[in-house]
Amino acid sequence: MLQFLLIPLLCVSTLMVAADIHVSPSGNDENDGSAGSPLKTIQAAANKAQPGDIVTVHAGIYREEINPPRGGDEGKPIVFQAAPGEKVVVKGSEIATGWKKLEGEAWELTLPNSFFGKFNPYSDLIKGDWYEARQKFHTGAVYLNGHWLKEAAVKSIVTGKDKADQGPKELMNILSLQVLGQKPVMAVKRSKQKSDAAVVDVPGGQPCLGRLKDGDSLEFDAVDFGENPKRLFLKAGSPNSGGIVEVREGAVDGRLVCKMEVGITAEWTHFQNFRALINTPLSGPQKIVLVFKAYPQKPEKEGAPGFWFAEVDEKNTTIMAQFKGVDPNKEPVEINVRQAVFYPRQTGRNYITVRGFTLEQAATPWSPPTAEQIGLIGTNWSKGWIIENNTIQYSTCTGITLGKHGDEFDNTKDFRRAIPIAVEKFGWNRENIGHHLIRNNHIQHCGQAGIVGSLGSAFSEIRGNEIHEIRQNHEYGGCETAGIKLHGAVDTLIADNHVYRCEHWGGIWIDWMGQGLRITGNLLHDNSQDLMFEVNLGPHVVDNNLMLSKSRVTEASSGGAYVNNLWTDSITIWADIAGRTTPFFKPHSLDIIANATPNQNDDHFYNNLFVGPKGLSAYDEFKLKIKAVGNVYLKGARPSVDPTWMAEPKRPVVNSALLGKASVSGAPFANRDGSPLFLDTDYFGNKRSGDNPAPGPLVWDGKPTIRAKVWPKN
Repeated sequence: MLQFLLIPLLCVSTLMVAADIHVSPSGNDENDGSAGSPLKTIQAAANKAQPGDIVTVHAGIYREEINPPRGGDEGKPIVFQAAPGEKVVVKGSEIATGWKKLEGEAWELTLPNSFFGKFNPYSDLIKGDWYEARQKFHTGAVYLNGHWLKEAAVKSIVTGKDKADQGPKELMNILSLQVLGQKPVMAVKRSKQKSDAAVVDVPGGQPCLGRLKDGDSLEFDAVDFGENPKRLFLKAGSPNSGGIVEVREGAVDGRLVCKMEVGITAEWTHFQNFRALINTPLSGPQKIVLVFKAYPQKPEKEGAPGFWFAEVDEKNTTIMAQFKGVDPNKEPVEINVRQAVFYPRQTGRNYITVRGFTLEQAATPWSPPTAEQIGLIGTNWSKGWIIENNTIQYSTCTGITLGKHGDEFDNTKDFRRAIPIAVEKFGWNRENIGHHLIRNNHIQHCGQAGIVGSLGSAFSEIRGNEIHEIRQNHEYGGCETAGIKLHGAVDTLIADNHVYRCEHWGGIWIDWMGQGLRITGNLLHDNSQDLMFEVNLGPHVVDNNLMLSKSRVTEASSGGAYVNNLWTDSITIWADIAGRTTPFFKPHSLDIIANATPNQNDDHFYNNLFVGPKGLSAYDEFKLKIKAVGNVYLKGARPSVDPTWMAEPKRPVVNSALLGKASVSGAPFANRDGSPLFLDTDYFGNKRSGDNPAPGPLVWDGKPTIRAKVWPKN
């Protein structure tokens, strides 16, 4: 009887033991996945893996897109790892051979469309909400020796012989011109024009003026500027190349009021608002002249990559590319064929760990906050992922996505609608979504963002990553480009990252609902700007960061505490946020209380070190009253002349009791777990001694010079 009972108990015990599944290029997907009988593809291992299993991938190059069919459980994740000490590369590309020489430096390759299967990146245009570009770009890419070439607007840039393809001379249609706070002036109401532009009827809309060319000008007799306007908006449409619009006072060669860069839109009559800051003080009715110019051709840098161009018909895809001084049949050339490298196509694949890989070369789509965000690697609306110690590179748009689910309202430019849908239909709450750990990855060469997350990054930790070369070699962008770009970063920690050479919108951009967020101990430099806070209600804490880009930090939020930072940036205030409401929550949850507009008087600055050019004086331009104590201003940096609290001889150690609550959300400044906040360590985590801390992010022993190696921190 005892022997009979032991048999089923032993079977149950065996079933509970986690499996170690092995993958090798020399394996076979018919094998059992053991160390001596490995599988050949990571996808085959993913199909077998159950909660608690470990998939160990051995050295080699794997060309596949891994779509895990299931996730793990809390405490029992499914782990995908490179074998210790072995280099494992997973690519979304394929080797391209059979190039034929054309004239000059151009080569040509024709492939049947069946080569790409159901997804052809060379017919897949980059598009989506808030996307801007000066030409049409595709998600495809061509790589020579691992580095990508640049997509040409027209074939003649590659071949140099097709004169009919020299590019459109027509730049754009325009619908209206509007000074912030005033009624729009319709383009068809212009008083004079130096062009052959004509009125174009827009189906279901107001008529526009098109098609305006390089050198054209339009004169408007009386554009009302009101009193001290800050911004000017031009509604324009251009599916080709866009262009530059100079706004001049009184005449074609009059004083420059501002200049706008118009990017590509979906159609000639698909209009977007392009805006510019007004640099010239104007008020009341003014005669204004718009002057239209093509974008100048940029001189090619020595050693710059060549261009490629693709044409797709019903049967074939033809790619033309420049390989400067290189025979592409003798050097490795690769082309994108897959949209992602590691991405679950179903939501709710929780508790997955991915570590130790090189993941690269994916045809990722544009990832706005209002659409499914598909990254080279992404979590797709799930919980509890760990992505660590990977190299993630060469993604057409995004590297890591912690983002939104997809639905029928994708790319309809309505984030206010997306939030309640996420709550009511897709379970956006603390129990279901977020809690990811993104740690010690090297993320580079992404066209849009290194890490992006709409709603799905809540309660997550982004720590120790190196992020650079973001939007460096691309002419497309829009309002989603940054090293790190998050919406709904509730109780999210961004710590100890090195973020540099991120163009367009810069290093770290927190956009909407950054409540309970902390940004600490980061090194930022050589970005177009280091930080941007847009329409957040706080509380959020920014402490012990080195911000060295000498450009700007954009503030359009409230409830921020900026403590012991080193700033070489200038602070730019966006004050035109009336009516821009965002939700706020019960502390440490996603339970929405209400919507509100930021109160820009509610910012706190303690113990910062400002080294030119403006310091806190930018707040005076908008008559905002802030709280500022213990800051030091050097090399032209200036304090606000009217802070609520003036600097005191003794600097405070900043804590929850001192900061209190954010004025709009009513949530207290606290740690992410709700415990009291006490900012008594520096950039390296060293303890600050005493109750009168030195300004800036480094502990100071009183010596004239501080020398410190700031990266890597260890």
